[in-house]
Parts: sequence; structure tokens; C-alpha cells
Amino acid sequence: TVCNRLEYLKDQIDAIENQTVESDIFIHWNNSEDYNLKYPAFVYKNTEKHFSLYNRFYNSLNIRTPYIFIPDDDILPGEKYLERCIEFSKQHDDKVLIGVLGMKFTKEERGYNVQERIGLAHNSFPKKPVKVDMVGQGYFMHSDVIKHYATQKPLHLYGEDIHLAYT
Repeated sequence: TVCNRLEYLKDQIDAIENQTVESDIFIHWNNSEDYNLKYPAFVYKNTEKHFSLYNRFYNSLNIRTPYIFIPDDDILPGEKYLERCIEFSKQHDDKVLIGVLGMKFTKEERGYNVQERIGLAHNSFPKKPVKVDMVGQGYFMHSDVIKHYATQKPLHLYGEDIHLAYT
């Protein structure tokens, strides 16, 4: 997904192509400026209209693979990231959502407040997976999770991470 940060695109593609797990299909959704970077293994979706954040999730419903990874436009998955995600997902009957960033909330009088942020953006890498209330910045899931997500009415017209946490 490219929204505004084209400067990371080549590095992101290289990081995904260098995973230990072979990817069946890459769909690159671009609603940013035009560019001439082309990779033959990719399906390109370009639009001048910004369809908010949901398009990349709903577009993945057309993919016939067991697992789906949807990174934000500035996320570079580390070595063996997808392999580890697949292993963890299988250990939990493929009923998990794995994120690059995790957030734990506390309920307060006026709603919810972020108690703790775990992961890439905050240099707090847990030794093993941690259960959180919401994930963000990169989303790995079994295709059944995205199918279930698509059947749920969003709480808001923004915030796919909130929608994923809700479903």
C-alpha cells in the first residue's frame, strides 16, 4: 500500500521478496502520485481517488492464498518475519491477527486510553508474542480472518485497525 511515502517502496518490496517464505501474489495499491517503479510479479492498482484505508483490506478478499500480509507504506518486514507469522498463526489454529505494533488499553471514565505500545515503532520487542487490544502498522492474518472482517459493519468510516480489533 502506498499512500504518501514512495521513498520506502523499493526497500519494502525488496524486504518482502527476500523473505524465507515465497509469496504467491503481490498486489500494490497506489493512491499516491504516479511513479515508474515496476516489478513483474506485482499486480498494480492505481487510483487518483483516496478510498480511505479499507480498500487494501477489501481488495485482499480477491486473493486465493491462505495468508495475507498488509503492511503500511513505511514498514519493512525483518528477516523471517512472514515465516514466524505463519508458524505462530498455525499454532493458534489460524485465528490470530499479528501486527507490527500492538497496543494495550485501560478503560477510563471518558473511554479508553493507550496504556502500553509494543513493537517496532516503540523499540519494545517482546521475546514472545503478547496479547494486545489492537494492532497496527502491518497486519498478518489467515485469509479466513479477512473474510470475517469483511462481514462486520465498521464502527466508523475510518480506522481499519479499530475495525480489526472489533471483529
